[in-house]
Amino acid sequence: MQSVNLGWCENISDDGVMSLAYGCPDLRTLDLFGCVLITDESVVALANSVHLRSLGLYYCRNITDRAMYSLAQSGVKNKHEMWRSVKKGKFDEEGLRSLNISQCTYLTPSAVQAVCDTFLRSILVQAGIRW
Repeated sequence: MQSVNLGWCENISDDGVMSLAYGCPDLRTLDLFGCVLITDESVVALANSVHLRSLGLYYCRNITDRAMYSLAQSGVKNKHEMWRSVKKGKFDEEGLRSLNISQCTYLTPSAVQAVCDTFLRSILVQAGIRW
């Protein structure tokens, strides 16, 4: 499974998202818009999904800076893997390309900036939040 849309499934919990993260290693796109029960634990688990390109967290109100720093840290690990591939003559850049964190009101600018600064290619971050 590569693409899952759980948008506005209000009963989705961290346990469900973590099962998805660990059980679907080829996951590339995940929309969790409006899944109000999920917390940083879900994002920490998803940060280890090396093929994840798009993550929708719109209106996931329990997401904090910890989640953003976890994504940033996973990007640092992916950079090291990418450079190993380049040295071997292969170039397949991995990493998040799209992140929607609109209405995630507990995030600070520095945590969001950490995600933006981590990825080598441009990442589209939809924030739409007021700091």
